[in-house]
Amino acid sequence: MTSSSYKKTQLRLAELVDETLYPCGAVWTEIANYVRNHPNKTYYTLDELEALIGASGFSVLTAVFRLSMPPYALFETTVEVFETDNSTTKLSVKEYQQCILNGGVQSDNGGFINIQEISERATIHLRVHHH
Repeated sequence: MTSSSYKKTQLRLAELVDETLYPCGAVWTEIANYVRNHPNKTYYTLDELEALIGASGFSVLTAVFRLSMPPYALFETTVEVFETDNSTTKLSVKEYQQCILNGGVQSDNGGFINIQEISERATIHLRVHHH
């Protein structure tokens, strides 16, 4: 990574955690701060972030998705669903949003995975974007 792209990432994170825009203690501010303070770490999982910031559930998931979308685009987020036949289906944030709207998704092996199954069996992978 070049020093200029590192500086751009740091600037973007600094804007994100500026307390004039976002209240201190917000889950997504904590996540952004954690990522900013660990520049050498490129991958996270949702479980890991929940453990690190001491929050869990829907608020962390919402924060991660918010940080994955413009204008922040801090993470490239993928949802990996482990199916009962040991296959996996990977979804982008947009595909996951569609899945929520549709109540599920067509799996890679041709079946249908409903949103409840996804909630129970999904692992969310977060790769830090370095702009």
